[in-house]
Amino acid sequence: MFYTLTFNTSLDYVVHVDGLRVGDINKTCVYSLFPGGKGINVSQVLSELGYDNVAMGFVAGHTGDCLEGLMHDMNLKTDFVHIDEGFTRINMKIRSKDDEGKTVETDVNGTGPNVSEQEIRKLAEKLKCVRKGDTVIISGSVMSSIDAATYGGIIKDIAATGAKIAVDAIEGYLQAALESRPFLIKPNSRELEDFFSGYDGKEVRIDTDEDIVSYAKRLQDMGAQNVLVSLGEAGALLLSDDGRAWKMPAPQIEVVNTVGAGDSMVAGFMAGFEEKGDHGYALRLSVSAGSATTMSEGLAKKQTIEKLFVLAQRAIEIQGKR
Repeated sequence: MFYTLTFNTSLDYVVHVDGLRVGDINKTCVYSLFPGGKGINVSQVLSELGYDNVAMGFVAGHTGDCLEGLMHDMNLKTDFVHIDEGFTRINMKIRSKDDEGKTVETDVNGTGPNVSEQEIRKLAEKLKCVRKGDTVIISGSVMSSIDAATYGGIIKDIAATGAKIAVDAIEGYLQAALESRPFLIKPNSRELEDFFSGYDGKEVRIDTDEDIVSYAKRLQDMGAQNVLVSLGEAGALLLSDDGRAWKMPAPQIEVVNTVGAGDSMVAGFMAGFEEKGDHGYALRLSVSAGSATTMSEGLAKKQTIEKLFVLAQRAIEIQGKR
């Protein structure tokens, strides 16, 4: 069974505005409302790929009820902890055309509710359903009321079950997760720079594939098994647990939407590895899923993923086994 864990869930309100004018009244020409949060995005793409899963985490208030209702309408399974106070955040994504006619997006993200120690214990109780052989994907931002130590403790409890763990987190939360030797972590190149700039206490610049492999190796030394680095339009680079480095270029497509592309990559990789147990295959499906989202208004659909997978180049092995 697959489980996704989203601490800071959201409702994503996506609006299209003709010629956004700051400080003035703007009217939407198109709008959509989606269940949001990185782990929830992963759940949706896993379902598209045919993998049954349960979305877990926290929801609060009327907006939390709305989010859960939208997910049930999509036939997605949930097992959330309902927080007594506050409400699930709303993230606004404003899409408009720039002077060159290119679509640009402005994000205004909410902070999310506070979570009590009792509610964290409720989540820990729910997570006792996880068993050896399951896969748990922990992804997305975390409320300020959950510190890195608490976050790391939850992941340690999951790891103790023998479940396979994937983590998409930043800075101190990523560092805490590494103590549990997650099967997969997925930073993008900028997050990799930010993590090591903070860790080393000096600015880190990553310019080449060799730089990425070097810093991914450091993350493996800190506990990660497989390190998948998303590179935007350049595709992705994977340092696998046997020491091989793989590069997968992204297909040449028109970018419509970047929200959820990284989450789609995580879903594609974990689904691909579950299916074949092969790093190269998993990376190819990962990049196909991420690209399918970038060319869609919402998250990737199975038909688009499959089409891109067929058209995609095979992953290129740029470093052999150690």
